[in-house]
Amino acid sequence: MKLIHFVFFMLPVLPGLTQNTGVDLYKWEANRKQQVLSAAEDTLTEYVIKLHRGYHYEWEGDDLVSYVTEHRITKVKTTRAIERHNRI
Repeated sequence: MKLIHFVFFMLPVLPGLTQNTGVDLYKWEANRKQQVLSAAEDTLTEYVIKLHRGYHYEWEGDDLVSYVTEHRITKVKTTRAIERHNRI
């Protein structure tokens, strides 16, 4: 059963994987400077500056489990935009 899952789900993405497939492949920018928006971008009430999704697949017994890490930086300028993006 694992072989069937591997062939259908993992084989197509193997060329894009590096040797270390752990979650630690994505590094946060420690001293990231504030992004300067263009005049057109600055007129928007919300603007996604950075969006990164990391996927990690792992076998747990006979089950293939996926973990997703999302890192998003959004500039918001109104109360409504803040409420829409406010997550815990």
